Amino acid sequence: MMIHRVAIALAVTVALTAYSQEGEPKIRPRLEIDVPPVGFETPDCMKIVFRRYCLGGPASKSDLPETDEDSYVWTDGDAVEVSVYQGQVARVSKTYRPATQPTYSRLLGQLREKYGQEEREGRPSLGRRDPRGGNKWRKPGWTLRLAWTADGALYLTYSHDELSEKQRKAELEEL
Repeated sequence: MMIHRVAIALAVTVALTAYSQEGEPKIRPRLEIDVPPVGFETPDCMKIVFRRYCLGGPASKSDLPETDEDSYVWTDGDAVEVSVYQGQVARVSKTYRPATQPTYSRLLGQLREKYGQEEREGRPSLGRRDPRGGNKWRKPGWTLRLAWTADGALYLTYSHDELSEKQRKAELEEL
């Protein structure tokens, strides 16, 4: 008897209704839960990020351009950066501009609901590409950070712990 694996691509959106002081209904921020799309079933894919990028998986799975470079950053418009190391997705970041308190509060609420209570990290980052301060969620093999940056943006970064560290060390050796 043959057993077939079926992957179902599913995105569930939950909208909660709240009421203003005047009794008017208003919609609260939405939480989107991602389930891997068909074809993403690989042991290396630790997390599907923004419904498209396979953290830790081959760059080709995320439809990223192929290159001879050992390490590169690919940009999807103004908002998303994907860092690839040795052919695998090491880090995926999304920039939210302008960084406002309501945007920060909405993102923080969604992330807390999805991943639980965060750790606080030092002071807010001064560098755009390497947020060191803000909020951090550690999961087995990957880390999520939400940080304010000096250039007036919020930076949401999913990092594959091992690949990101190897990439960072390789970049330091090049200096």
